[in-house]
Amino acid sequence: MKTYNTIYFLLFVLLIMGAFASMAQNSYGLKLLGFVGVAFGLLFLYQLIRYQIKSDKKKSLLQFELASLTILSFVFALRVFNIHSQVTDMLFVAAGIVLAGVYIVKLASAYTTLKVSSPMLALLIAIFYLSLIMFIVFVIAGIYSPMVSKIAGIIGFVLMVIFLLAAVVKGEFLVEGENISAFRWIIGERDSSGLLISLFSVAAFYFALNSAGILPPLYVDDLPQAYYKLVRDTKSDKGIQEGGKTIHDQFKTEYDKFVSRNITNSN
Repeated sequence: MKTYNTIYFLLFVLLIMGAFASMAQNSYGLKLLGFVGVAFGLLFLYQLIRYQIKSDKKKSLLQFELASLTILSFVFALRVFNIHSQVTDMLFVAAGIVLAGVYIVKLASAYTTLKVSSPMLALLIAIFYLSLIMFIVFVIAGIYSPMVSKIAGIIGFVLMVIFLLAAVVKGEFLVEGENISAFRWIIGERDSSGLLISLFSVAAFYFALNSAGILPPLYVDDLPQAYYKLVRDTKSDKGIQEGGKTIHDQFKTEYDKFVSRNITNSN
């Protein structure tokens, strides 16, 4: 577990570096983000395979969690490199729904276990998992409904702040004769919730500052910026569809023809 945590930390640092490089209009920034997505996917896949080989259990929440995270990571990397379709979008949303379901089950289990011995700790753990679920909605809803995504992100961030403040102020709780803090309980679950809450919180914080005009958007130079504006318009239901093809897809097709034509002429 400590080995995984070290790798997670390094990938987290690379993610932040890639984001700042992209905001500084360096073309390698998004490539670094894509690499991090692939690395996370491979790491989750390795853990899933290792768990299935060693575990006698046919099915468990950890398997569903790791499988969902593997899919989400790889699809994230594909989207960074502008490789996406309706199939990958549906796969992304399906994996997110399964992951949210995993944490709903964990929320219910933790609350049921703790509500008698320590109602306050039970409430804090419930707030933590609810924040994580809202962040998952924030990520997957962005494909189809930016408004729902924005609301879920705000709720998730507020819940996360409430959890952190309350957990620090309350400190430890007496559970079955043992003092335990909310942070220690979450670490003891041995899942990826701590990693995810950190990643999602940073993402929500960035998008909030970006929407407020404080931080610049991520820089992409593979295609004209007009293409990415059309993509955003399509996601916010402003895009035009003709013959089942979105306007940004039509733009990309014509742009590729233009580039190919000019390369041929220059040769």
